Amino acid sequence: MSPARILVADDDAALRDGLRQVLALAGYSAVLVDDGLLALETARADPPDLIILDHLMPGLDGLGVVRALREDPRLREIPVILLTGAAADLPAQPGVAAIIEKPFQMRPLQDTVRSILAARPGA
Repeated sequence: MSPARILVADDDAALRDGLRQVLALAGYSAVLVDDGLLALETARADPPDLIILDHLMPGLDGLGVVRALREDPRLREIPVILLTGAAADLPAQPGVAAIIEKPFQMRPLQDTVRSILAARPGA
């Protein structure tokens, strides 16, 4: 069985690379993009198993990506983790499986990803 593919969209290159490393250590394959529009395009071209989105990105922000995903029948069931610098200012969002505040710890992020992927139908 191939590793779960996780699409990571964040405009911070260092954070993207760190997430790639964290996900690889947990046995996942990461596809990295630097903005919301590219995340949506990438998901449409080859739907991932899970998407990790930065809340604030240039172009299309994380919530804009979530809204577009939920309108697409092929993509609406893909779980999304939203990363934000101010989780207290961001209430629970429809279509978002988890909200994680930056900076975050590696192990809780891996645990959240593992839990969400395990809960998918057919997992």
